[in-house]
Amino acid sequence: MSTPFQVIGVYASWLGIVGRAEELIDDWRKAIDRMTSVGGRKGLALWGGEPHLHNGLSDDELRERVEYMQAAGIDTITSIVAMVWGNSPMGDEAAVTAYLKEIRNACDLAERLTALGVIPEDFELPIRADSATNLDGDGEKADLIKTLNKAIAICREYHCVLAIEPEACWKHMNTLADIKELLEACPGLKIQFDYSHMWHVLNGTNAPEGTVLPESMEDLIDQIGVENIGDVHVAQTDGTLRGGEGHDQTGAHSWLHAEDGKVDVIAVTRYLYENGYRGDLTWDGCMLPDFDDLDEHAKNVIVLDQAVAAANDVLAPAA
Repeated sequence: MSTPFQVIGVYASWLGIVGRAEELIDDWRKAIDRMTSVGGRKGLALWGGEPHLHNGLSDDELRERVEYMQAAGIDTITSIVAMVWGNSPMGDEAAVTAYLKEIRNACDLAERLTALGVIPEDFELPIRADSATNLDGDGEKADLIKTLNKAIAICREYHCVLAIEPEACWKHMNTLADIKELLEACPGLKIQFDYSHMWHVLNGTNAPEGTVLPESMEDLIDQIGVENIGDVHVAQTDGTLRGGEGHDQTGAHSWLHAEDGKVDVIAVTRYLYENGYRGDLTWDGCMLPDFDDLDEHAKNVIVLDQAVAAANDVLAPAA
């Protein structure tokens, strides 16, 4: 986490990995190099599994990767993604146990990284998770709620917070009604607010016919409550779904500077900070087909930096 009045804009370490397994970089040095070469960031939202930093590493191995990351210019971890997929929080006892084990693994990793100096001791680190179950999968919302409350309790043990990311592909976690119900039933739960995915919530992509929708992204933020937003993904969308099965049922990401983008990135960012959000900003553009286009990254970074500047402009008078 940055100092109280200086927001930083970070890249996500899963960029170019999620949805692109055929191109997965399995060498951790190359994976870190890839992120620092395209992002030029000082912080990183961490994919809590291979090929990055994960809880299965020995202390010496983890320290080696942290030192390599620091030498590349990254000195702050702002969130960790728990590797929950394949374990339904609405499944049988074994599946739920495995899901919660991954939550604890992410929290353990956060504790170890705090000791290594890349997470401030007073920062409630967001642990990102979801329902890990596709729209056509099995599972009752009541069981999801039970498991999320157990996950929240685990996060509290480690001074972390559980942040779920509503996406069009996740069962019981893809409409505003879902979000409100989960927040009410799970005290302490936070929302991972991804501009692209939340555009689909705003426009009722999976909402029942006749649902009264929010009037704007700002109205959506008000209905969720800024106090319930635990982390933010600065993201853009053309309003389409990726298409296909599983996670590919999710919304498509675009470059922040895309001419057909549906989200006013700067306005939404400014509104969040004007209304009390005090976290950092992560760019998420996972699964972009032209992820390795450095010219696009150069344009993308300009918009991300504009969003960071907008946030810091809001906070500056209180400094």
